[in-house]
Amino acid sequence: RIIEENYFYIDKTDEVLEVINDSTYIFLSRPRRFGKSLFLNTLRCAYEGRKELFKGLYLYDKYEFKKHPVIKIDFFGDLRSPESLKKNILGTLRYNQKKLNIKCEDITDFGECFKDLIQKAILLFLKPMKAMKVF
Repeated sequence: RIIEENYFYIDKTDEVLEVINDSTYIFLSRPRRFGKSLFLNTLRCAYEGRKELFKGLYLYDKYEFKKHPVIKIDFFGDLRSPESLKKNILGTLRYNQKKLNIKCEDITDFGECFKDLIQKAILLFLKPMKAMKVF
């Protein structure tokens, strides 16, 4: 949408490259409406190998844009009750299964399904690597 509707955009893809190259764990602490979602979506698109979105930006010729599996977890919406939280988590798990073309053995067990997503994503997308044990 930013590209198609000619929005004003400040290129922060140098920070994306810094996160990719130099970070292990990241905690984003910024006020509401301060660009956290846009930054994470930019990072996601880079990891998904969507080079065409970065044409004219810092990252375009400095990153290899290999496709990596991305599991997106978003706790947006009504989370005020255990039922609505469960619905949100189930929706997130279904979304990621569909996007990655992975099927969980038991979607009702959130922990096991999440573990399945990670392990199967490794096997599908990173075949040259030896399978990793995920706890």
